[in-house]
Amino acid sequence: MVSLSYQHLRKIQATRRVILCISLPYFLVVFHTIMM
Repeated sequence: MVSLSYQHLRKIQATRRVILCISLPYFLVVFHTIMM
């Protein structure tokens, strides 16, 4: 049970990291477009 929840927590962190890596360039492009 503990190891399962630990795996689940690591999966959530990995997913959050992937979402951040994907969305960060998009936000930079949007920010650059707004500033231009």
